[in-house]
Amino acid sequence: MNCLPIIQIASITGIWSISFLVFLFPSTIAALLAPENIASENPDRGFRPSKPAVATSAAAIFAVVLGYGFYRLATTPTSPRVTVALIATDKKLSPLGPAAVALVRAYVDRVLALAAQGARVIVVPEKIGRIQGDNLAEADSILEQAARDNHVTLFVSFEHQPNLHEARLYSPDGRLEGTYEKHHMLPAFESHMVPGTARLTFNRPSDDGTEGKWGVEICKDMDFPLLSRQYANDGAGLLLVPAWDFSTDGWLHGRMAILRGVESGFSIARVAKQGHLTLTDNRGRVLAERNSDADAFATLIGSIPVRNEATIYARTGNWFAWVNLVFAVLLFLPVRR
Repeated sequence: MNCLPIIQIASITGIWSISFLVFLFPSTIAALLAPENIASENPDRGFRPSKPAVATSAAAIFAVVLGYGFYRLATTPTSPRVTVALIATDKKLSPLGPAAVALVRAYVDRVLALAAQGARVIVVPEKIGRIQGDNLAEADSILEQAARDNHVTLFVSFEHQPNLHEARLYSPDGRLEGTYEKHHMLPAFESHMVPGTARLTFNRPSDDGTEGKWGVEICKDMDFPLLSRQYANDGAGLLLVPAWDFSTDGWLHGRMAILRGVESGFSIARVAKQGHLTLTDNRGRVLAERNSDADAFATLIGSIPVRNEATIYARTGNWFAWVNLVFAVLLFLPVRR
């Protein structure tokens, strides 16, 4: 994930070609180190390419992939940008009822300072509390007023008792504009919850006033490329992603999400408790990053591009994986001169 020229190929093939390249290198070395009578033409074993042919072919593949990667990184289009703020605390992971409302107030206390720094949208982590009934109505009122008073978009995620896991979008005019229900639940811990089926997109101006389309996902939704491809085909140029990681997997799970942006051509603002706060563009560049345990309430604010760049992978899906499966079958067929 840190080798940006390599991961650009995901915009054409998805993650499958990255796995292919990771295995191709040691496989090539193994072929070159194999005994000559195995690696060369042998009438009893069928045709085998020469070692120079193997080396040349592998080198050509890597040259093409790296060339495309460097080219794509060097030709990143200029895009409208929006100032996004992320807030997370690891101190109170998912309080219930009135305690959840108190945590909402604690988050809102940080909104004024972030709005003063130019933030147009503020995102908090996944499932900051378990809430329902009057407590939910009170939390809505607090968040609506905070959005209205500070002229910002707020995106907040709750476990809405008894079995709904949703994120709620509060518009700058102080209303609950929309809700998004998580599609992919974490097995065992969320198996009792009802998965969502609808996507949520909405239009917002960037810092220069240019209108852009945004979308939302929650945590584990980003593990599944199909949903991100659907958002890309909806025209989303920025995804807001509240998440909850488990400390030791914070870097890994965050980078899995970042790759969705490379595959499908959008920027991502992802905030995870027990994880990382990251702002990334559609090339996988980490524009800003901070650990959620960096402070009692860790905050991150930065400018992020809003641009939907159509990719081959978003339009065609897992074609490279199917091609690999076909060739895997062909490898077992006898080949004779």
